[in-house]
Amino acid sequence: MIREKIDGRFRGAYKGYKNFDLAWQEIQNIPLKKTKNLRVFYQDYTGEVLKIHEKYFQEAPEQKFEGDARGLVEAKCREKWEKYLSKKAYKLSTVETTKVIPGKKTGEKHALDCYVELLHNGIQVARGFGEAKNYELLSSHLRIFSEWLDDFEFNSYPSDNTHPDLAFMIAPSCPSLLEKKLKSKNIEFIQADKVIDKKSTPLPKSTSSTVDKIIETKSTSSPHLTSSTTVNINTANEAELIIAFRGTNVKKKTIQKLLNNRKSNPYKDLNHLVSDLKFSDNVKAKLQVKLDNEEINFSD
Repeated sequence: MIREKIDGRFRGAYKGYKNFDLAWQEIQNIPLKKTKNLRVFYQDYTGEVLKIHEKYFQEAPEQKFEGDARGLVEAKCREKWEKYLSKKAYKLSTVETTKVIPGKKTGEKHALDCYVELLHNGIQVARGFGEAKNYELLSSHLRIFSEWLDDFEFNSYPSDNTHPDLAFMIAPSCPSLLEKKLKSKNIEFIQADKVIDKKSTPLPKSTSSTVDKIIETKSTSSPHLTSSTTVNINTANEAELIIAFRGTNVKKKTIQKLLNNRKSNPYKDLNHLVSDLKFSDNVKAKLQVKLDNEEINFSD
């Protein structure tokens, strides 16, 4: 039973990656040591699985998944703290890599995948925490993240003199019961498709030019998607637009300008968008491909 659970976790996390078949074969061939002590068996077996993981997946796409998650967490923080960021005294501070932060209660260091600060005149007044998993969330992930948040003195209930801290967990899927537990702890779940090694799956020639967007992400509560993959340029939030424009070289500042401009003048079509934001012919061509493939639309 223990081996089946470990194997299932490994298969769920890495199936579809380059070299998965080789790694899986080696895992199936791990010799089982005879022992009546389940703890010893667990330690021995997971140790062998870890060796195989390091052999084949040391450069696996987790780093890319975490990098994409940082952009999404930043966008979510901008959305949640919008009323503060509309004032000149406030700004966001973000990091591009894993952030190691000591807990306020224990002093222990915790490595966060995503971390954002809300600054007021250069002084931190609120924080955004995020953990990204490139496979289905487990209760153990929530338990550990909750312990970290407690150590950080996470405050999602602001008073008149404080600003709300934010917390997010990003993964391809989350069991419904676990998602309810996240909500009860004021942690928002963001669904994000698993990042697959590009080399692991050959792409049809007809679509190979459109797959700069390896990860397509949406908040589970978002009402702005007209289908599972189509993003409405006139109604999507910042996080959804970041994903929609991935691979086009459109920067976050331009997306924020789009969000502001469409309030008074919704975009009628691609030409209107290109003209207003002064996109290059190269960007227009990439957006045209997305439009043709129904990845974006301009519905009212």
